[in-house]
Amino acid sequence: GVALRQGAAQVFLYGLEPASLMDELGCKSWGNNTLFVADDDWRIRAPTAAYHAARMLNRDWVGQPDKPHELFAATVAGASKFGLDRVSAFPLRLPDGRWSLLLLNKDPVVDYRLRVEFRAGDRRTPAAGPLEVVRFSGAQYRWEPAGKRGHPTVNRGPQVSTEPGLPIDLPPYSIQIVRL
Repeated sequence: GVALRQGAAQVFLYGLEPASLMDELGCKSWGNNTLFVADDDWRIRAPTAAYHAARMLNRDWVGQPDKPHELFAATVAGASKFGLDRVSAFPLRLPDGRWSLLLLNKDPVVDYRLRVEFRAGDRRTPAAGPLEVVRFSGAQYRWEPAGKRGHPTVNRGPQVSTEPGLPIDLPPYSIQIVRL
């Protein structure tokens, strides 16, 4: 979202083949920004959080890649801490005229409750339900750090629901797509 908002025409993520975990920085937990964790024979052991997030961005946020979309600027009031934005929002106007809103809660412990409104000049229009919501948080994915054998202990993939309306609740460390 940030790269596109700053003028990039497109972005790419490489990591399609399964990969084993690495201990490059001597961290407490091994890792790899791969889509699939592999065993020693390069067989997929499990999809990772990166896989689920990439799938959400492509399928749920953007949807129709063959038609033009419009990315708009957004601000999130009250979600800064120590000068850092804890919540980011990326509104996308879809080819069919609907809105698809990507919400990222980067705070490790704080839930946020958001109300969405669209502004054009002095005019404010609150978003209304029903809302199609796709959520990915600690309830859907948890990582067990176990060195080379690290693995997800919960790996359900994103939760899909229809919500009656606002506000939108964002759990800690979560990605959420809201279509309205």
